[in-house]
Amino acid sequence: MKKLGATILILWVAALGLQAQQEVTFKSKIKLKDGTELQVVIVENVPGKYIRIRLPGEETATVNYDKIASIKHKDFSYAPPYGMPRGFYFEGITNLLFGRSVYDSYGYAYYNNRFGVGLGVTANYRFYPGLSLGIGVEPTMASSFLLLPLYAHIAGSFKEARLSAIYFVDAGWSLARNTSVNYEDITTAGGWFLRPGLGMRIDKFSFYLAYQVQEMTTTAENANFWWATDNKLVEERVMRNVVLGVRLAF
Repeated sequence: MKKLGATILILWVAALGLQAQQEVTFKSKIKLKDGTELQVVIVENVPGKYIRIRLPGEETATVNYDKIASIKHKDFSYAPPYGMPRGFYFEGITNLLFGRSVYDSYGYAYYNNRFGVGLGVTANYRFYPGLSLGIGVEPTMASSFLLLPLYAHIAGSFKEARLSAIYFVDAGWSLARNTSVNYEDITTAGGWFLRPGLGMRIDKFSFYLAYQVQEMTTTAENANFWWATDNKLVEERVMRNVVLGVRLAF
């Protein structure tokens, strides 16, 4: 009788141990969108709607799928489809500009390579992945010119995924100053600004190639040339640059 009791006791303890081991084995790792991480037993799973989990003290709780960032289980895993939420966001911008300036001197054409760097930011509202509208500012140094474009920003992705082709168009007005000219009677003014581009987005990073055009006007107040009216010479030009850039959304 004693041996039978001992055997039953051993089997009962072993069963408890096996049950505890199974519960540990079957615990799932759940990460919520607010950053909370849980290791719990899923007692019911209704895909796309909710899961019911077992809490300490044998209590249960229901968690909706729209609050779940990921589930890792021994038999399955879950991560919600990538989606860019509607609403306001900002983008930091770094651009490298490449171009060539041409000027004529006594019938000869001279070419100077132009290189520039622009740093800026845009404030945007995303209506859906294919369309965002915003405004931007981007101080830029291009050779001897200091530019300050203020522009409208239209952008979007071609599909809703972490990796997607993108498009954008920047259009507006830019202030300009020639930093190499120190004469009071020579001034440089800006004008219209346009930059269309295409690229790729990887999550919050965007890499792109664009073509930028910038109007500028240089005025010499005391120009001693026979074709200058009232001793004033006005030269209008359009600066054209190829742009390689990167943006970071935050």
